[in-house]
Amino acid sequence: MNEAKIVDAAERLSNVTSAGGVASSSWTYTCPECGAAVRVRLTDVERWSADAASRLTARLDEIRPAHPFEEVRLDFGCPGCSRSVGLVFARNELSMAHYRHEPVVVVEAPAIDADR
Repeated sequence: MNEAKIVDAAERLSNVTSAGGVASSSWTYTCPECGAAVRVRLTDVERWSADAASRLTARLDEIRPAHPFEEVRLDFGCPGCSRSVGLVFARNELSMAHYRHEPVVVVEAPAIDADR
């Protein structure tokens, strides 16, 4: 897979309902390239703060930026093949400063070192 791709979250994450709702507070991302599995917990999403200087975040922003205040994206390199992965979650405020995060899409791109 040598091109960037945006897929529905239900295609790559476990525990996502077909309507895009949340079935649990944790999900498992499965890489289509190498089959590696990465577990993501709701606490990971809530604590995440994107580093604007990160090459990975900058690359994924070019493909599919997260909409400020409405979405949060958790970016990481696949532990099996180093592909660039961004999990985009809708951020819905339930009450003052309490949010529900629902998986929306997954952004995938070749490993950053593959560009060289």
